[in-house]
Amino acid sequence: GLPDLDQWAADQANDTDLQDILSGKTESSLELDARQTANGPVYFDVAYNRSRLFVPRRQRRAVFNTLHRQAHGGGSATTTLIARRFVWPGMNREIRRWVKTCEQCQKSKVHRHTATPLAVFTAPDRRFGHIHLDLVGPLPVSDGARYLLTCVDRFTRWPEAWPVDNMTARTVASTLVTNWIARFGVPDVITTDQGRQFESDLMRALNSTFGIQHVRTSPYHPQANGLVERFHRTLKAALTAQESPHWSQRLPIVLLALRNTIKPDSGATPAELVFGATLRLPGELFHSAPPEAKSPDFVTALKSSMAELRPSPGSNHDPARRIFVPTQLDSVSHVFVRVDAQRAPLQPRYEGPYAVLDRKEKDYKLQLGNRTSWVSVDRLKPAFVLREDPALDHSYAMQSVDRFSTAKKPTFFSPSSGGSDVANRRHMTSLRRQ
Repeated sequence: GLPDLDQWAADQANDTDLQDILSGKTESSLELDARQTANGPVYFDVAYNRSRLFVPRRQRRAVFNTLHRQAHGGGSATTTLIARRFVWPGMNREIRRWVKTCEQCQKSKVHRHTATPLAVFTAPDRRFGHIHLDLVGPLPVSDGARYLLTCVDRFTRWPEAWPVDNMTARTVASTLVTNWIARFGVPDVITTDQGRQFESDLMRALNSTFGIQHVRTSPYHPQANGLVERFHRTLKAALTAQESPHWSQRLPIVLLALRNTIKPDSGATPAELVFGATLRLPGELFHSAPPEAKSPDFVTALKSSMAELRPSPGSNHDPARRIFVPTQLDSVSHVFVRVDAQRAPLQPRYEGPYAVLDRKEKDYKLQLGNRTSWVSVDRLKPAFVLREDPALDHSYAMQSVDRFSTAKKPTFFSPSSGGSDVANRRHMTSLRRQ
């Protein structure tokens, strides 16, 4: 809390800013009125028909904390709130700096989310060379299965989904080897999120044994694994439309339909890109068969056609996306991370601040307690903390919030001026002592 008037008088007596004003060494617009206490006079500014207590240096942060923390208002609101009751040189600039560096405000308020330009995946040079893996669930139990391990080939968009009863690393690895690698061969690249199953020692050993490059996306950022996430939405919608609790029994036919759905960006179906022909669907009474050809001729023609196939470039599924990246984000030492998981009522929107260990174009490596993690830039915002704040780690600071050390004539906030500083409007300080 704030001290009583006796302590305030003692602090004012030792404050160089006030003493310079009283001695005439510093010109001021204040009209100071001294009221006596046991420890000497306490000075108020009465220039605007209200008594505003002059705040010595050692009490300014305490005054700010006491009033700002009541509602955590913005810069203008907090400046007005304090200026109606207290006064000190340069208060407008100082209060705004403290508001900007308030940790609680930075964690709770959203001005504008970071939105970086969408990254473009390098197109794979062959079919089944780059696959995306993910897990869906838990789902309602169907034939003992509660989860789906999904896989999509980036070249052909061929989708697979396998019901599994758990999501352990052993289940993921064995399902991948048995159902994908045994049929389509070893991929060059696998993209997954940072789930425990994909980060396990077993999966690392599998990737090392087969010579697979593992690309990790950042947590709580499904856009980074957008290909499989879009497949999830389509698959879930199709299974939901079946209106059957036995989703595992309906899954094969749903996948057959999805494999025969034309992809707008390629103009072909996944089945055509894999087999060179469409697949006959249930209820299809007449199916166009390719003209008969001798085996060697057919194989030669098929090889020629498949060799000319190229994966479609990544498409922008959010053309209205507005790019915004805070200019300070590439230079701060610490950042706040947006909470994208379901938040409890009144839980802050951001966590942190966390130290930045490394930077890439789309992800930052952060120190999260006793562990490190790559986090999408789209979830971050810069952390502003004062260097001189003794309660905080000095390494949290940004130079941009410390550029207020240039010596200037003291200015005073006018509570009736709508938020602007009033500088040296009066050439003499009027002192009225009781």
